Amino acid sequence: MGINFKSRAARFLTTLVLGVTAVQSGCWSDSSLPELSPEPYVGPALSLEVVDGNFLVMLRAPTPGYSMLIDRIEQERGYREIFVTVRKPNPQFAYAQMMVTQRSTTGVDTKQVVRVYARFLDHLDAQGAYRLAVSSEVSKP
Repeated sequence: MGINFKSRAARFLTTLVLGVTAVQSGCWSDSSLPELSPEPYVGPALSLEVVDGNFLVMLRAPTPGYSMLIDRIEQERGYREIFVTVRKPNPQFAYAQMMVTQRSTTGVDTKQVVRVYARFLDHLDAQGAYRLAVSSEVSKP
């Protein structure tokens, strides 16, 4: 004649079934995940640096007009994904032709594996696919 919701097991199973139903019906989706491209990253050099036990993302650019912004950091199974936007200089301004280094802290502990995905955009562009630029994973021979 109905489910006895006073039972912990019944409440748990009801919550589980409703949660699975919500996920399957589209109440939750990966649509907010950034677009990834299988193509290699092409742009100013990005690398990882360690300071005080945390990773920094480092950009080496040919002029100070380039900018770098960490868009988001996601936790994945066993590693962290860092999404970075690198922008070209505004062509309306003149910049000294000299190598510059920019660093952005991530707050990600070096005990974790990190993959940095970057997109290289014109100074006003708002969209573009991210490409794997650098990883803290050690290649196995």
